[in-house]
Amino acid sequence: MLSPKTQSRLAELEKRLSLRSEFCLDLLAESDWSFFVKTHALFEAALTRLLVQQLAQPKLAIRLARLSMSEKLEFAKSLEYVEKEERRFVSKWSGLRNDLVHDITNTSFDIKAHIALLSDKAIETFCGNFYLKGWHQPDILTPPGLEAAKADPKEFLFLGAMSLLEQWSHYFDWADNEREMEHMNWFLENFGKETDSEEI
Repeated sequence: MLSPKTQSRLAELEKRLSLRSEFCLDLLAESDWSFFVKTHALFEAALTRLLVQQLAQPKLAIRLARLSMSEKLEFAKSLEYVEKEERRFVSKWSGLRNDLVHDITNTSFDIKAHIALLSDKAIETFCGNFYLKGWHQPDILTPPGLEAAKADPKEFLFLGAMSLLEQWSHYFDWADNEREMEHMNWFLENFGKETDSEEI
């Protein structure tokens, strides 16, 4: 059960990403197969938007959208966006998503049942791949936190995904601010000296 504070943060995230109200809660309510596939699509759309804003080239949106997720992540890395742990999170999500979509029998995938079949060490590795600090994700570095993640792995993954998207939504603002700063620097370089000479 998501806390009122978390639900409030979800509502704010939806506004920042221009998503309809309760989109995130509806995503959590999806079947596990749909949850992984749709969340991955959301990652792709958000990353494309970030690249477009960083490059300040809306005309490239279609071409950037056609890049694979790994290509987009490398592109974002070269632009010094998207942290290492965020790239790891998305890469692992992409791997699981690819496994699910390439076999029609996986439409009945159950994440809790999947976790139950793993060894304790494999569970720790799995949860570690999808752990991001924030959004009150259980602290899997502690026994109680790891047990909480095992008890409700879908919510654990959901909170990690929302934490990632919240961070990316801030990158959108940073990209816009960087563009404004570049424009200001260009203006000062091209017109600042002329203005100073006129004042003299």
